Amino acid sequence: MLINFKTKNFCSFKEEAVFSLKPGKVTKRFENNVINIKDKIKISKFAVIVGENAGGKTSFIKAIHFFKTLICSDGYIRSIKSFCYNFDDNIPQSFEISALVDEKIYTYSLEIDSLYILSEKLYVRSYSQPEAKNQYIFKSIRTNCKKDLTDSNHILSEESDLDINDKLIPREFQFLSKNGESSKLKSKSSIFLKILYTLNAPIIKPFYDWIHNNLIVDISKIKDNDLNIYKDILESERRIEILKKPEFLDIFKLVDSSIVGIEIDEKYPFTDTKIVRRMKDNSSLIIKLSHDSTGVIAFFSWGIQLWKVIYEDATLFADEMDDVLNVILASKIINYMKANVQYGQFIFSTHNIFHLNTIDYMKEQLFFIGKNVDTLSSELYTLADFKEYSYEQPEVYNLYLKGLLGATPNE
Repeated sequence: MLINFKTKNFCSFKEEAVFSLKPGKVTKRFENNVINIKDKIKISKFAVIVGENAGGKTSFIKAIHFFKTLICSDGYIRSIKSFCYNFDDNIPQSFEISALVDEKIYTYSLEIDSLYILSEKLYVRSYSQPEAKNQYIFKSIRTNCKKDLTDSNHILSEESDLDINDKLIPREFQFLSKNGESSKLKSKSSIFLKILYTLNAPIIKPFYDWIHNNLIVDISKIKDNDLNIYKDILESERRIEILKKPEFLDIFKLVDSSIVGIEIDEKYPFTDTKIVRRMKDNSSLIIKLSHDSTGVIAFFSWGIQLWKVIYEDATLFADEMDDVLNVILASKIINYMKANVQYGQFIFSTHNIFHLNTIDYMKEQLFFIGKNVDTLSSELYTLADFKEYSYEQPEVYNLYLKGLLGATPNE
């Protein structure tokens, strides 16, 4: 489960943006909005991100996508000018993530510049302990880096001070990571976290697996991204298995209560699958998915991601869900998740102001992203930052439209 994510100098975010899923005081009214771990820690299940056009909503979700790509993909690790605030890659980019995995809280930070990795650190503590009890697993800080002037994608040499905790990483893994095996792995990945994972260091595996498998970032509206669900799903037998599960049908029926069945076409699941509806006279209406409404087609694909949130404890970030989720459908999904005991999380950005309500969400679950008109830098904050706001006040979207909450819509 995600606890928080931080980024700095990424796209329109000049200063550090902090996205936290730690709720405030949880009243009885919102108990189903949070995951309660043995009364020691509470984490939000949902969040909504709203803001003006070009305010930074997509940029923020892209930051998580970029961070995951750095961690999980092979390749040269450095900042990219077009992903830096004001295209300035002379200022380091930073990312930090905290997640609860297997009753441990991992905090991982990565700082990069246009040359290479500046620093990389990983800490861990028990879920029941405060942050002050963090123990480092490893800390790596760059001391020297020489770039090939004839090839911007090649580093001639790099040196770092690496400190590994003897109590948490057995000596055999330390030896392999610092010596022969490390040199082989560095040709594929320079992320030390990934090197330790590849060497099967036990304390690393749960956290890395969570990032790789359970942190899902969908920015499918952005061209040429590698998380396009339509490309991915067609090639995945695992997705076909999910489509066949009765629980998937339960989720899919949220889009249309008349749906009573799905006949999966394994060769062309997203065009030739048949949707079975029950009419008022008890007769059946069967329509091929490709002939159904665009909303039903889109939700059929999204239902797989939502199934993973509920049944595989995934943390899903979804950008601009307006084509898929109207307010009524979103409320149905949120209520469905509230009724299920799950450890997954669903975060989505939207332009639809009617998602701004304190019926479905706590103040801490409503995020705004606005842009400073002077610096064109984005900032991230929640409704809870407005201390004067109370749940008895008028609808949040009315205050938002009046400009009282910032991030004023400009549609």
